[in-house]
Amino acid sequence: MALYPDLSRADKISGRAEAGAFVATERFADKTGGSDKNDFALATFRFSYTDADIRDSDYELNTDIRDKYDFFDKLNREKYTLDASNVFSLHQLNVRKVVKKESGVGFTAGRQPVPEAGGAYTDGFLLHAKSAATLDYGAFGGLDPKSPGQAHLEFDSKSQIYGAFLSYTPHQPSWDKSFSLMHSIVTQTGDGKVNRRYLFHNMNYQWARNDRLLTFLFLDTVPRTYVQVGSVLLQKSFTERFDGRLSVLGVDSLGYIRIQGLREQLPPAPYKQGAVRLGYRFASGLRLSGAFLYGKRQVDQLDKKDYSLTLTSLDAFGARWDTQWTAGHRDGFTSKENYLGARLGYYSRLWEIYLDAEDSIEKYQNTGITRHP
Repeated sequence: MALYPDLSRADKISGRAEAGAFVATERFADKTGGSDKNDFALATFRFSYTDADIRDSDYELNTDIRDKYDFFDKLNREKYTLDASNVFSLHQLNVRKVVKKESGVGFTAGRQPVPEAGGAYTDGFLLHAKSAATLDYGAFGGLDPKSPGQAHLEFDSKSQIYGAFLSYTPHQPSWDKSFSLMHSIVTQTGDGKVNRRYLFHNMNYQWARNDRLLTFLFLDTVPRTYVQVGSVLLQKSFTERFDGRLSVLGVDSLGYIRIQGLREQLPPAPYKQGAVRLGYRFASGLRLSGAFLYGKRQVDQLDKKDYSLTLTSLDAFGARWDTQWTAGHRDGFTSKENYLGARLGYYSRLWEIYLDAEDSIEKYQNTGITRHP
């Protein structure tokens, strides 16, 4: 018999910490622009925490904190230097009532992501119901902390977001076959006016272990009707060792910001892209794949082509290690590049560590300058 029954109850606590960095260095032959250096460095940190089954109940507390430190972000016009900046963002702080049975009603209150609405966030309330263990439908509303083209979140009392969603997820998906579907309609307002209304669609259909079709769509209806983001990905195994993947992507200027390279200096523009990859797995465990990508910007008609060969090993240094080597050529928007890349990864039940490195030679078409980032 427990003398203190309340203390004998145990919550299910889980957490995840992620840290990452991106570093690029460039050196010029002279100091024509005042310096022979053009460096880029960015560090990120994320910590998420979940306390589930609080005191043996159906409630859980979710927290997600992120921080980004840019070493060369803001221009100091007096000193002609780039000063560092730090961006702190609270991505989640909410209480959630979980539906643990095949049917029931649940809710979430606080700052929360709404994946059924295509990555939207709200400082508000979400109410949803489950039926038959596969259907999930509901509505949400509150303040909108996510500004267009901005990765971090911040409180904004003048922006609101609300919507409704319907999703289907199999109760017990298998490794070989699965089907899930999400649909939602979302409205974003500011100062009492409707700034944006869109339909969101996401489908994942898998009919074999390595055969699947993924579709993703943002169809805006306000302020005008057009596709903001649309993508289709088809993955198919032809034999046990030979497989392929075909993908098509189209984005508007806001969508382009999300996929734009960190070092790219071109202004955002509507963009379309197609890519194909073929891969072969050898008996030794090595995998060789070749890929081709073509993309074109719609405003200035600049295009790019990327050809690459990648060799992957899943057990080069042991069962928990994977390595990848890539060689390729890229006809970029403004330069022609030859590059070599390497990746080393380690994973366990508690840790995931990845180290990526790339060395390239870039020759810019307009100026004739050659860089070695």
